[in-house]
Amino acid sequence: MVSQKGQGATEYLVLFAVVLIIAMVVIALLGFFPSVGTGAKQSASESYWKSARPVMITSNFVASNGHFDITVQNSDSSPIKITSMYVATSATLENMAPAAEAITLGTGDSSNITLSAFVPAAGRCTNGTTYEYYVSFGYTQGSYSFGFNGTKPIIGKCG
Repeated sequence: MVSQKGQGATEYLVLFAVVLIIAMVVIALLGFFPSVGTGAKQSASESYWKSARPVMITSNFVASNGHFDITVQNSDSSPIKITSMYVATSATLENMAPAAEAITLGTGDSSNITLSAFVPAAGRCTNGTTYEYYVSFGYTQGSYSFGFNGTKPIIGKCG
């Protein structure tokens, strides 16, 4: 008669090895294809900015020549005047690039802002690479001044 004392332990080790191999393959795929994670971050960013109050960002694009186009929309129930807009490469809002002149937006109105020779993008944004910028707005509503710092960056691909 053959003894089967080690069969359970052997089966356990084989199953454990299979699970480990599958985990390693998944980690390798996610590591070698970073665009998989970028798509999810970009979707979350778009969702955040399209529901932000009082200033929504409905579209953004950075050209390889450093021009940064951004479309903002007033999502509040009363008119606002965007008095400043800053774009930075980090959440601490260092290396900010100020935007153009003040923009008045009625309820639901939108406006396109173009930053020519956008400093953080100049020389770094080549076709197909991903950009990630943090945005901060200063605005007035009536006679009151406010600030709005986005908690999520805007993410996109350079074109």
